[in-house]
Formats: sequence, structure tokens, C-alpha cells
Amino acid sequence: MRGSAFVAVALAMTTVACGREEDERRLTGLCTTPNEHCINVTIVANTIKVDNPELHLLRPNHKIYWQLTAPGYEFPRNGVVMPDDPNPEFPDCHPEHAGQIYSCKALNGKPGYKYKYTINLSGAPTVAPLDPWIYND
Repeated sequence: MRGSAFVAVALAMTTVACGREEDERRLTGLCTTPNEHCINVTIVANTIKVDNPELHLLRPNHKIYWQLTAPGYEFPRNGVVMPDDPNPEFPDCHPEHAGQIYSCKALNGKPGYKYKYTINLSGAPTVAPLDPWIYND
């Protein structure tokens, strides 16, 4: 009986988490196709946090959106900084919606590569940048 209760609670928590993600997608209208990826960005204890610190991309031609949910903060022009590359894998990066969303194309033209990138936010109090990863699988 105890094991069944644990499974039921775990299933309920998973359903709530999935429902919340679907609600966020519906509100923004983003990430409705398999090649669109939404990464939620927030601030916890004066630290930038993301819900996906290691994004894995399969196949070419993706679009990545970082959605900010931290009142008083926004993505500046350099809100997401990708590694320098003479043939950029992540072109057309820019803030949108008054700095609450940041987007980049992701070509995924180099399978097997991994990229550490930087997230910067402007607002008060200042917060240190965060360096998550993107993997071309």
C-alpha cells in the first residue's frame, strides 16, 4: 500500500510539472514544435537559475527561447552570449518582448560538439552570469 501511495504522489507531481510547462508555452505561444526549445530563467537567492542547464539538440535547425520570470530584471542586448566561432552555430541572437524573452537560432551543424554559453541579466540587485551548456547530439 505504501509503494502505491508513493507512485500516486510521484505521478501527480509529474502531471502538475508538465501542466505548468504546457501553460507557459500556451501563454507565450512559443515552443510548439519539436525544434523549438524553451528554457525558463528565474532568480533564486540572488542567483540565475534555469530549468534546463544542459540542452541536447537532435537534428539541424532549432530555435531556442529563454523565458525570464524574474520581476525587475530583463535580458540586455548581450543577454545570451554564445562562443565565438567563424561559422556560428547560433546566429540571430536577440532580446524580444521588452527583454523578457531572448532567442537564438541553433543550426546544429556540428554533431558531437558541446557549447558553454553565458546568460546575463540586468536589474537590481545585480546577479552574476550563469554558464549552462548546449550539446549537439
